[in-house]
Amino acid sequence: MNKLLIYKIMVVTALMVLTTGCGKKVEDSTQTKIDIPTEMKDSVVIVTVGIDSLNALEVLKAEHEVDEVSSAMGTFVKGIDGVENNRRTFWFFEINGDMASKAADKILTTSSDTIKWYFRQPGTEKPTQENNDEE
Repeated sequence: MNKLLIYKIMVVTALMVLTTGCGKKVEDSTQTKIDIPTEMKDSVVIVTVGIDSLNALEVLKAEHEVDEVSSAMGTFVKGIDGVENNRRTFWFFEINGDMASKAADKILTTSSDTIKWYFRQPGTEKPTQENNDEE
């Protein structure tokens, strides 16, 4: 499957599990970097490092409280640390700079992988490092 189709499927799945409400500020842990930009490019960015033989969802759950939804395509994240998908903004992730092509539970990680979770509006461009450093 191509990345655009996967992206569309993730958006449709996320729309099916919409919740309303406001998120709360997420605090830093010792192994995880969390940026909360002031502009609405990405309201939350979580960076984790892969763990050999664990999938991306298991790595995330090792350090964060995760709300998830299962589908025929796998398990998708609908909330992290109380920051929940809503009508406009959803959780997306990338591994080593590439948008994920599968559900979080379908991608095995290694200790050399960098996993970034973005809480963003569908269709927005990936933030540049410069955007994340503006704070």
